[in-house]
Amino acid sequence: MRKPRNSADFAEFSTVKAFSDEETRYDRHKGYGDVDVALVFPSGYDHTVGNLGYHKAFQIFNSVEGVNCERFFYDPSFTKYYSLDSFRPIDEFKIWAFSVHFELDIFHILEMLRKKGVPLKSAERKEGHPFILIGGSLTYFNALPLWDLSDIILYGDAEESLPELAQKIVTAMAKGKNRRGLLEAVSDMAPIALPPLEKSHRVIASFSSLNHYPSRSSFIHPRGPFGHKALIEIGRGCLRRCFFCVTGFTRSPARFLPFEDLKREIGGLIEREQAITGKTPGFGFISATPTDYPHLSQLLEFLDQSSLSFSFSSIRLESISDALLSGLRQGEQQSITIAPEAATERMRRVLNKGITDTQLADALERIARAGFREVKCYCLFGVEEETETDLFEFARLVEEWRKLGFYKIHMSFNPLIPKPNTPFAGRTIEREETLRRKKKFLENALRGMCQLHFESIRNSQLQYLLANGDRALSADLVSGESGDAIQKQLLQRVRLQERAVHKSSSISIFD
Repeated sequence: MRKPRNSADFAEFSTVKAFSDEETRYDRHKGYGDVDVALVFPSGYDHTVGNLGYHKAFQIFNSVEGVNCERFFYDPSFTKYYSLDSFRPIDEFKIWAFSVHFELDIFHILEMLRKKGVPLKSAERKEGHPFILIGGSLTYFNALPLWDLSDIILYGDAEESLPELAQKIVTAMAKGKNRRGLLEAVSDMAPIALPPLEKSHRVIASFSSLNHYPSRSSFIHPRGPFGHKALIEIGRGCLRRCFFCVTGFTRSPARFLPFEDLKREIGGLIEREQAITGKTPGFGFISATPTDYPHLSQLLEFLDQSSLSFSFSSIRLESISDALLSGLRQGEQQSITIAPEAATERMRRVLNKGITDTQLADALERIARAGFREVKCYCLFGVEEETETDLFEFARLVEEWRKLGFYKIHMSFNPLIPKPNTPFAGRTIEREETLRRKKKFLENALRGMCQLHFESIRNSQLQYLLANGDRALSADLVSGESGDAIQKQLLQRVRLQERAVHKSSSISIFD
């Protein structure tokens, strides 16, 4: 790949190459194939490192004969979109496969298509245009907002159907099929929707066992979620059913990686890392609730005996053990991430977050005794049942934690976003004015006590609309309006909805 001569293109090329050069790669693209697939994560580079669904798709595509798959990511400054693997621009790829996990990333996909001159509506694309394939977490609960921009939507677990889909695409292209012919060639697959043919999916693919295709890192980078650690998925789905979370309701049953298979994956990654760098990697274990892993005690004992450092994506407060905390400390982990979501037991019952006040207090005391002095806490607000007392209780909690010796407390607040297929489906996001007043109340109550972060109310409103959108919304998204114009229209829709709901509902103390 020749370096670009244009200064702006060279700057973009250099950014991509800098990320690529710092990677430790356990899997590589083929560099040749009958079909070139651009696997795009429509968000910043850091997110590509920590998303094992993206890594798994990269592994599967490159395992299929005739496919060369390379990695791409989104940046608002990009115009060329160079591959992290060969540094070729995305224009040279026939299939653009987007791994979509966050609602707001839909806007990034639209922006990329606009910049590359690809028609936003799949029905308007011609033979020279790329095929737009959509997969990822959004397909588990609502991919309708993506309908009009997609040529192919793959619903559910990639392990179940992506190998077959990729092979069918290779065969169709080898036969010289046109766009419609390729779509017809994959039309018999049940987890596939084909918007240009008005063909809907019949099932959401669900991989019954993790031991055949354990998900683990294809590459690691210092900017990963746990630094330079190799990631392994130890569980998929969730045993818990928090009312605000789609995972427990859309990825049932919960599945866990057998312990012997996990040990094999750990050993394989150690061999790969040592062959490349001569070092032993640390590990990050990924699951909706890693501490629900049924072989946790065996895993902790194995890690201790093997002197391996590790991190967990999150921990359930009622599942904390001294052995777990000791292992995390030995691995030089400095902070603990928890998600009580609400400050009062009453509100946790509303959210179906089964943690009592006693369990919460005991867990923080145990964390402090283990030597941790930094805690990151994820919380919700904007729930219609909450009162001033419920919100003020966050200040009491933080004060108690400070007395325990925590000198760094990060409190991250997100508005409740009701989502489909959960018990909160049918609710609306709280009125903007109400959310702003609650935010102000929390800021005043917690001022000077901790580090505060609030998710953007504007972004939360957009996320709510996209999460609950339908095909009419999809048509609006590909209408040709600029990204800013579309977002303004959607926000106006939220405000009209707020007025209608406000007229028919009781007034809270925050209204």
